[in-house]
Amino acid sequence: MSIYSYQPYFYIIQDTRNGMYYAGSKYGKKKGTITNPANFMVEGGYTTSSNKVNEIINENGLNSFVIRKIRLFKTKEETEKYEKRFLQKINAARHPLFYNGHNNDGYYDEVKRKQRMLEVHGVDNYAKHPDFPKKFRNTSQKNHGVDHHLQNPEIYAKHLQTIDVKYGVTNVNQIPESKERSRNTKEERYGNPTFVNPEKADRTCLECYGVRRPCQQPHIREKYSDLQQYRQNREIVEELKKLIEIAKYMEIDYGLLGLKRFWWQSNDDKLFALKNNLENAIYEKKASGFVKKSRKQKMKDLNDFLYNRPIVKQVKELASARNHKLGPAWWRKSDDSLKEMLESLR
Repeated sequence: MSIYSYQPYFYIIQDTRNGMYYAGSKYGKKKGTITNPANFMVEGGYTTSSNKVNEIINENGLNSFVIRKIRLFKTKEETEKYEKRFLQKINAARHPLFYNGHNNDGYYDEVKRKQRMLEVHGVDNYAKHPDFPKKFRNTSQKNHGVDHHLQNPEIYAKHLQTIDVKYGVTNVNQIPESKERSRNTKEERYGNPTFVNPEKADRTCLECYGVRRPCQQPHIREKYSDLQQYRQNREIVEELKKLIEIAKYMEIDYGLLGLKRFWWQSNDDKLFALKNNLENAIYEKKASGFVKKSRKQKMKDLNDFLYNRPIVKQVKELASARNHKLGPAWWRKSDDSLKEMLESLR
C-alpha cells in the first residue's frame, strides 16, 4: 500500500510516561494532508487532533507515545461510526485512563478537562497560562506571518465571508440569536440583561498585567497608536475627507448621512457605504441647481427670517402704540428675550 493512497483508519496511542491512552480516527481529505496510517505519529506526519496530545509531543517528542492499535476502514462513514461506538462503549468522556474527555457525541467533561489542565499547567484554561500569549504569537507568526491570524488579510476576508454567508452579518455579535443568548445568560446569572463587571475586569488586568486598564501598558498604547494611524491613512478615508469638504461647501448636512464622530475608525464596508451616500447627496444637490450663496446673501436671508418672526411684529406694534424706543437691532434677539420685552411693554 502506497503511503500516498487514501486510507481511513482508527487508532489508539498510549502515553509512555503515565500509561494514559488517546483514541481517535483519521478520515479527512483536506488539501495538503495525507490520510494514511504510514504517516501517523512520524516526523512531519499526522499526530492526532488533540491539543493535549500535541502539547505533550511538542514538549517531550514523538517518543512520548506508542501506537497500540490501528484498524483500517474503506470509507469515512465506517471510520467515524466505529470511533464513536468505541468511545461511547468505554465512556472516554469520564474514563480515568483516556485523554479524550468526550465520547464524540457532543458531550465534553468540563470538570475533567479543568482538572487535567490544573495538574499539567497550573491553570484551568491554557489561555490563562503566562506562556500562552508568547506561544500564540509565535505560532501565528510561523503559520501566517502576523501576531494574530485575523491580521492576515486573506484569513480575515475569509472570516468575514464565512460569517456573512452563514448569518448575513459581518460580526457574530450582530446575530440576533447571539444577542438574545447573551442577554438571557446575564439575566440568569446576574439578574441584569446588560450586566458588566468592571471590578472583575480591573482585578483580572491587575493580576495578569500589573495595571488596571490594558491601555496603561506602553506596548498596547503603541499598538493602538499604530492602529489609529493605519485607520486614518487608508485610501477610502482620504477619499471621504475630500467628499466631506465638498459637502461642507455645498451646505449638505452630512451628519444625517451617517457621518459620526471618529467616523474614520469604522471598517471599510461602512466607509464605502458612507462614501456612496455622500456621492449621491452631492449629485442630487448639483442636479437641483445648487448655487453657492455669498456671505452677504446669507446674512440678508438670516436678517429677513429674524425680522419676520411673529413675536417681532407683536413687540413692534406694542412699542409703537406706547411710543417706546426699542434700540438698534432689537429684533435680532432670541424668542425668549423678545417675550420678556413684550411682557415689560404691557
